[in-house]
Amino acid sequence: MYLILLSFLIVTFIVFLKIFKSQKKISKNEIKGTIGEDEIFNLLSEKIKGKKLLFRNIYLPKNNGETTEIDILLVSPKGIFVFESKNYSGYILGDIDSYNWVQSFGKGKNNKFYNPILQNKNHIKALENLLNLKNNKLYYSFIVFGKNSTLHQSIKGKFKELPNTKIISIKDLSKEINYINNLYSFKITDYQIKKIHSLLKPFENASAKTKIMHVKNLKKHYG
Repeated sequence: MYLILLSFLIVTFIVFLKIFKSQKKISKNEIKGTIGEDEIFNLLSEKIKGKKLLFRNIYLPKNNGETTEIDILLVSPKGIFVFESKNYSGYILGDIDSYNWVQSFGKGKNNKFYNPILQNKNHIKALENLLNLKNNKLYYSFIVFGKNSTLHQSIKGKFKELPNTKIISIKDLSKEINYINNLYSFKITDYQIKKIHSLLKPFENASAKTKIMHVKNLKKHYG
């Protein structure tokens, strides 16, 4: 009886320890992600000139009944700018059409993550459907990596000519904000901006249930 009880306690302790370590890891990743989003949001708030709307962590519906989460969204008369924050470290490698990209730390230590170009394409598709604005020239995709990451030279070369898509380090975001400020064409009217605000506002503060289901679906699709 004593041995059975001891075995039960040992197994319970091991399970608890694994759960604790897993939760600790998730918390660190979430904190790191939040820091990256804070940097982007604060720079946009401070440096984008003129009329603008800024949204953060909006969960938009997809056609399959699931949701897609946009980290940061900027709407101005000059366009709709979708920011995907990747506050990662290490070397970043990837191709335009690859399902996964690689975060490399050397010595064979690698992590795979979903192609952020495809990720932002999904975000833009959800926006097009919700806003009923299906004009490619309106949308700009920004993928922003952390200051401790190094974008492999192949990424910089391959994606330079990708229309309305920027893959950058947070260190270069101020320069890209100047690019946005210097865009001359005004593509969105005041009336449209007001309408966009009214359409997106309900998705700003997602419920706990929506967030849990979103994470569950991410794990189902991407592991």
